[in-house]
Amino acid sequence: FLQQLVGRVRSIPGVRSAGAARSLPLANTIGDWGLMVDGYVPPPGTNAKGDWQIVTDGYIESIGERVIRGRSITAADRTDTQPVALINETMARTYWSGRDALGGRMRLGGSNPNRPFVTVVGIVADVKHNGITDAVKEKFYIPHSQWHVSTGNPIRSLALVVKAQGDPASIAGAVRQEIRAMDPMLPIANVRTMDDVVGATLSAPRFTGMLLTAFAGLALLLSAIGIYGVLSYVVSRRTREIGIRVAIGAGRMQVLRLVLGQGLMLTLTGVIIGLVAAFWASAFMRDMLYGVTPTDPLTFVGVGVVLTVIALLASLVPALRATRVDPLVALKTE
Repeated sequence: FLQQLVGRVRSIPGVRSAGAARSLPLANTIGDWGLMVDGYVPPPGTNAKGDWQIVTDGYIESIGERVIRGRSITAADRTDTQPVALINETMARTYWSGRDALGGRMRLGGSNPNRPFVTVVGIVADVKHNGITDAVKEKFYIPHSQWHVSTGNPIRSLALVVKAQGDPASIAGAVRQEIRAMDPMLPIANVRTMDDVVGATLSAPRFTGMLLTAFAGLALLLSAIGIYGVLSYVVSRRTREIGIRVAIGAGRMQVLRLVLGQGLMLTLTGVIIGLVAAFWASAFMRDMLYGVTPTDPLTFVGVGVVLTVIALLASLVPALRATRVDPLVALKTE
């Protein structure tokens, strides 16, 4: 039934390819399955395992995954043919280190002798499945027509994946009609694009990022106000000193450099302490980062430069005020 349905969906105008899989990347957690990998001896206290994925032919192409070596699952992989599997790069490196994974064999379910060996026919590029920030784990793909042969278990459910030539929403109605034509009682639910799937996965990190950005902006504003207040107080306390300097010949640029230099010294001291603390604390935020390392040098340098510039701007107003000190007024006041 499933193979016939996928074939009919592929014939719909606007459909580039179609397939089905047990679990969509970033939509569901996938879980792992115990394995016995031919030629691999697991360390004491451990066992070989991999996330298990059931797919039809056309799924790899439809979802956008990439076979980097060997071949993909095809319609020729039937119940009565040699059981085969695809594996990801991480699984190839883990269990076939120093060996060619293509042609390698493994048995699903560990040491159960009643299950046949499955032959690796292709290696798929690593993809994130359980979460954007989660580490890529070992994963294997079994043809849906051979799953019961390889494991002795029935297939629970599969999700239909359709790759459209244009807007995916434009073919959703036609896909529904094909499914109803084959089985009017079959429920159709949770129809969405991969953009929606990825967006739902990123919603929590995005919200966290927005909160962190808002708090960072507030902290930056408070630091600028604090620097302004400290330097304003320092200038008011040093009015007589500045007046004397001006009286004996100090120019405005000298006074400006004096006050800005003091503000810069305070800023650089705070930035250095803050960067050291951030370098230490960044390890605790590793799970919240994506596309950037916790100790990314560009980020640290950029933050330091921004904080320094903001602090100098906050120091500029008290510094300019210091250059306008009238030595006569300052001395009379004292």
